[in-house]
Amino acid sequence: MLQARAAPSTARTVATGGAAPTAASTASGAEALSRVSDAMAVIVATRLRSLLPTLRRAACARLSDTLGRIEWPAASQLTMSAQGPAHAELRQAMCEALLLQYVSEAAAARAPEAESQTLNSESKAGLWALEPFLEPVLKRFRFHFEGRRETNRRDKPEWMFSHVCNLLRMHAPMLVAQVQPMLRSPMEALRNAAAEISGGGGS
Repeated sequence: MLQARAAPSTARTVATGGAAPTAASTASGAEALSRVSDAMAVIVATRLRSLLPTLRRAACARLSDTLGRIEWPAASQLTMSAQGPAHAELRQAMCEALLLQYVSEAAAARAPEAESQTLNSESKAGLWALEPFLEPVLKRFRFHFEGRRETNRRDKPEWMFSHVCNLLRMHAPMLVAQVQPMLRSPMEALRNAAAEISGGGGS
């Protein structure tokens, strides 16, 4: 009976390399794991910072292509079915741009001070997901109201205001009903994921 009772204790000793783990060894292992985790985070953040301009251009280019297929900006009131493939593609392209900017801001928090200032200035310049919406609108505006074109007349400032009002009237329904929810939809999930990661790291 004594031998039978001693067997589990012996097995535990063999399984742990001849000695039961101590609090010091457990703490040392946790510290080593934390150092590895921090090192990996720095490597990933550094790589992300180097790839960020390329990734940003690619995300905005995809969004621009999608907007081109739905004929943005439109010559008449623009509508889009919330169930159609164009809506799903636009939503996905916007989510990618939003995710990239969100990750960029997180990387800025871990970057050295000089790089952090650069990343923060880029992120705070505006929403990257809206840049492809604005570029063709601004291009049309400059075409009509910059340079020596007949529409660029100082004695007719109302032409410029009429142009802007027409753009707002034609695109407001889509911007309010569809684009605005697209901008908001991924953010809650991203914040929740970041909170879970932070909570796990602190426990």
